[in-house]
Amino acid sequence: MFSFRERSVKLYLFIILIIFGDVSSISFLSDDFIISVASKFAQLIGLPKPIPEIMEEASLEATSLIRKYGYPAENHTVTTVDGYILTHHRIPHGRNGKLNESAIPVLLIHGMNCESTQWFDNGPESLAFVLADEGYDVWLGNTRGTSYSDHSTFTRDDDRFWNFNLDEISEHDVAPLIDYTLNITGFSKLLYIGQSMGTAVSFYIFNTNSEYNEKVAGNIALAPALHLKYSTFLMRPILQLNEQIRYLSNMFNKHSLVALSPLIKKLQLIFCPSDNPIICELSMSIAVGYNPYLRNMTRVPIYGNHCSAGSSLNILIYIAQCINNDEIRKYDYGKSENLKIYGSEFPPSINESIMTVPTVLIHGANDVMASPLDVEIGKKKLQNLVDTYLLPHPMAMHTDYMFAKHGKEFLYDKIVIYLRQLWKQ
Repeated sequence: MFSFRERSVKLYLFIILIIFGDVSSISFLSDDFIISVASKFAQLIGLPKPIPEIMEEASLEATSLIRKYGYPAENHTVTTVDGYILTHHRIPHGRNGKLNESAIPVLLIHGMNCESTQWFDNGPESLAFVLADEGYDVWLGNTRGTSYSDHSTFTRDDDRFWNFNLDEISEHDVAPLIDYTLNITGFSKLLYIGQSMGTAVSFYIFNTNSEYNEKVAGNIALAPALHLKYSTFLMRPILQLNEQIRYLSNMFNKHSLVALSPLIKKLQLIFCPSDNPIICELSMSIAVGYNPYLRNMTRVPIYGNHCSAGSSLNILIYIAQCINNDEIRKYDYGKSENLKIYGSEFPPSINESIMTVPTVLIHGANDVMASPLDVEIGKKKLQNLVDTYLLPHPMAMHTDYMFAKHGKEFLYDKIVIYLRQLWKQ
């Protein structure tokens, strides 16, 4: 047994390490000890105990969580040309249905720092489940950096694992996944739904590789990242220093962004209980905006745990690049690297007139990332815009596409109507 003094020293160390975010770096502090101390500290400051069911869901891996709600689940692993091993998920039919070879495939691609779980984190009324029950063959992609990604050479602790950008996600992760999905299902086309970064990926693919305009029958963009000039999120002033961020990233060879370890995720659940998730709610609000009216607060610990998968700092730099420029370009490596890669000091512009996929834009009035003004400007560049739909709540924001209460009535029934319309075109 530890003496009172030893326990006090470890508690002080624990608090210091929590502040600096590296509790796993001291070997003599076991995970069990840290969790135990954290639980007692949470009780001491009056936080309620976490709800066991919520703790369980937040800790389940994707297929287990899908099956918990009575749906079939499959894992599909694809290795990219540059060595990333990506595990994608599939819900081939609804809870009460059977495998139907004529079921239309729908591919859903997550936003930045999230993963496939964002599409079924909201319980029975999640978009993935609604689509499966409507008879669609639901494919849930994971890009490099998520919990469902590894590498044939680099471990996740190796900073080279995190040295990637949106161009590579688009070209090496998602475009091949479109081909893989079509190959498995036997279809010549599929339907695509992306949220935030998932929309930026689709716009990149359709505008840089025209063959994919023939492989996607329709594109639904939730929080469309067409134009970011007038975004208003709190980190925007920092991102305007993108050249300085790139310089520091290269100088310290640091490319990972918010990749939380399993231990930190457990601590997050302790300090973000379902009855009072103020810490997680605060962090989410800083990142993507605030709306206390639509979000299912009880499930905030699940959202926070699953949307802390990690990403590359280069993605953040690319967002800054889009904010600071009126036109969309490929990733800017800096003048010297650009010369090596592109043969020019500046990255090439992306020809936004190539995309012909029928597209629906869905956005929120309170979305600080995909602002209504940016959506209005961006949609003018689309050659085949089917419709623009503003979410029916004045406070609808960046994560309400997945996490709003009563999501089926709020949005998903509308998405199903759009999917049917796009498939018939």
